[in-house]
Amino acid sequence: MASGIPCNPKSNSWNHLTLHVQRTSGGKLLFDSITLNGKTANLRRTDSPTNTTWHGVTINYQIDGNKSITPYTVYLDKLTFTAQ
Repeated sequence: MASGIPCNPKSNSWNHLTLHVQRTSGGKLLFDSITLNGKTANLRRTDSPTNTTWHGVTINYQIDGNKSITPYTVYLDKLTFTAQ
């Protein structure tokens, strides 16, 4: 779902991305904020997860291509995931 928040990563350089997400006491997912290279945007958006008996958390990463599918490489370095 579009957030309306611009995404302008640096080309051919390291980018630092921080997502703040939590589960509310009512079981919803609260997407609080996103920070890219020091610029923070507040989302404060809640979504209801699909019904499941599984209570784990997953991390998914997606890279997209342009209309010509020009090859490129993305490196993921120093991933930190904290569950509290």
